[in-house]
Amino acid sequence: MGVRGSIITAMITSLFSPVSLKNRDFKNRVIAAPPPSYLAGPDGQVQTQMLDYYYNLADTDAGMVIVEAAAVSLEGRAWLKQLGIHSSAMINGLSRLVEKIRSRGAVPVAQLFHGGINSIPGPDQIVAGPSAIEHRKLNARIHEIKKDKFAQIVNDYSEAARIAWNAGFSGIEIQAAEGSLPQQFFSPLLNHRRDDYSTDYNGGVLLLQQIVRAVKKAVPDLMLLVRLSLRDLLPGGFCLSTAIKAAQILKSEGIDIFHLTEGLKVGNAQLLHPSLDKTAPDAPFSEDTHIFRNETGLLTVLSGKVSTPEIAINRMKKGGADFVALGRTLNREPLWLGGQIDSGLLPWQKCLRCPICKAASDGCPDRIGLNRWQLAPQPKS
Repeated sequence: MGVRGSIITAMITSLFSPVSLKNRDFKNRVIAAPPPSYLAGPDGQVQTQMLDYYYNLADTDAGMVIVEAAAVSLEGRAWLKQLGIHSSAMINGLSRLVEKIRSRGAVPVAQLFHGGINSIPGPDQIVAGPSAIEHRKLNARIHEIKKDKFAQIVNDYSEAARIAWNAGFSGIEIQAAEGSLPQQFFSPLLNHRRDDYSTDYNGGVLLLQQIVRAVKKAVPDLMLLVRLSLRDLLPGGFCLSTAIKAAQILKSEGIDIFHLTEGLKVGNAQLLHPSLDKTAPDAPFSEDTHIFRNETGLLTVLSGKVSTPEIAINRMKKGGADFVALGRTLNREPLWLGGQIDSGLLPWQKCLRCPICKAASDGCPDRIGLNRWQLAPQPKS
């Protein structure tokens, strides 16, 4: 271990210290939460390359791995080659994925996703959201979800949770950010309803509340996380005070951890939000995350451009978060967590903040032909 690695190791006793939650032991407070890998099959099935990627991702020494957004239904898919979790036929592949993650000592968590207005339009597929809207970034005609459709949507999440349980996941994360359907119900810019699902009714939390209850009932023993956006970052949009009120409502539903971010995505949920691009400061959501944690008393995850361990340490020392999540940052620098950084294998690499991250499938664009995830290939199962 080099000098820099030794200094970091000495500083990060809290960041890298073990923690227990719901009878599950985490070797540290670092969470791998990658963007889409584009390694799933056309039907959403787990492929061999995806198994290799997640094995290596777990081998970074992260305590938890939240697997990329998995569509809870065919109509909820938001991009091609998106991972699926909507059929029992997917259990075998997902089980192998879980085994790869668990074999490196990380806790595997499945993320449940529905694209809503950002879903892929198809010849026999209606794209629907909170309200029938027109938006310059949306090519599809958007229909309003009718009340009799909500039961099916909630059931899709419930069934996806059961699939995750059967596949061996230790936890479920419900995606209520990153352009997902539940986030769309929070936003007054997208939700113009006048019924119980409107933003006038507890800030638009009802659909997420119903999903949480259904998932909790289906898999009561699994750890439950919610990925929540604290702001739309658009004039007239969802704001921090409303997010705090929503979390206080959801608190009694048995959510274990809130995984926090910001920004509303409309049109292409794969794109990096501008608030996290290369011009953004490090950890731009840390202040709001700190406020959320203090106001709610809930376990929180800081995410968003946490470029170095020193940044994570600084925010956690100030009481700003309980965990730190790395997405593109860990894709770019799989040696982020410790002493391997001075091994001479490669110099430290800060993320380029590409609009769409292809590090898992193609490698970073400034290192053509060298995918950092393939430097030490692991045996295939």
